[in-house]
Formats: sequence, C-alpha cells, structure tokens
Amino acid sequence: MPSHPEASRLNLEYYRKQAKNLLKAVKSGDQEAAERLTRHVTRFNERNLAGLALHDAQLVIAREQGFVSWPRFRAFLEQSKQDLQGLVETFVDAGAVRFTASRGNFGDASSSRGLRALFGARFRRCGAR
Repeated sequence: MPSHPEASRLNLEYYRKQAKNLLKAVKSGDQEAAERLTRHVTRFNERNLAGLALHDAQLVIAREQGFVSWPRFRAFLEQSKQDLQGLVETFVDAGAVRFTASRGNFGDASSSRGLRALFGARFRRCGAR
C-alpha cells in the first residue's frame, strides 16, 4: 500500500510528471533532488550520476510511495482508477433505484436505465472514468 495518503486519488500522469521534474532537477544540479535519487537508487551517488535516465526517477517516485518498482506502482494506480469507476457506477445505480422507487416505479427497469445512462454520462465527463 502507498505511504502517501493521496496516492489513490492522484492519477498516473501526475506521477509521471513528478518523475520528469525530478530528473530535470537532478540534471540541473539540485542537491536535494540528487539526495532523493541516491537514497532510493543505490547504483548512483551524489558525485556520479552518469547514465541517469527517466526510469531511475520513476523508481524514486515509486519507492517514496511505498512500492518496490515503478511497474507495481503504475499497476496500483491503474487498478485504483478502475475501482473508482466501479464506485461511481454503484453510486449512480443506487441513486437511480431510489429515484424510481420514490416515484412509485418499482418494477419499471427502463426508467432506472435511463437515469443511469444520464448520470453516468455526466460522471464520465467529470473525469471519473
């Protein structure tokens, strides 16, 4: 599990940009960024950063979040995104059922499907895919 409390809320693109920013900072001579890198990637030291690549910065980001590798961290974020979509669908279904029940349409599944389609499209536009 991630050590950063926002890891499940933020998307993969955010962390990709963080890795790119870390790489730029290290290459520009930022001492704090170099220390972060050498803390997590043992083949580097603060004096020897030859061969530094994006995958090294991604490894730092993943390890700071409590994961052993970037691929495992990426898989976690992708799974979290799918879980969010399932939660949204469950929420929309529950709302549609309550709405149709309050109108007395207990057996009318078509009105529930229409509401689900309407609300589901709105949630997808908000980025909850």
